[in-house]
Amino acid sequence: MGFAGVLLKMRKDQCLSLREAAARIGISHTYLSALEKGADPRTGEPIVPSDEVLIKLSRAYGIEYAKLIAYFGIRENQDAYIYMAHQLHALKKSDPGRFREILEIIYKD
Repeated sequence: MGFAGVLLKMRKDQCLSLREAAARIGISHTYLSALEKGADPRTGEPIVPSDEVLIKLSRAYGIEYAKLIAYFGIRENQDAYIYMAHQLHALKKSDPGRFREILEIIYKD
């Protein structure tokens, strides 16, 4: 199953309508529909979500970012993101206090 199929399955597993899921994620329902189909309906070209959208998807559906992008396929510049995601996941388990400190630094305005 490819990235589009995984997105559709995650939404259906959570019993969300397209509009409900899009609102939870923070994207338009038309964009989510295109992601679930795997192509831009106007051009037929594959959809390539930004890292920001991938992060929103992972949060909304409760799936680790590293697992989500593994379904999508890795772009060249994402190797560092995968490494960081794995390191943060390991830190969350081994040292939750330090993990929270790092998240505070990341989300600090």
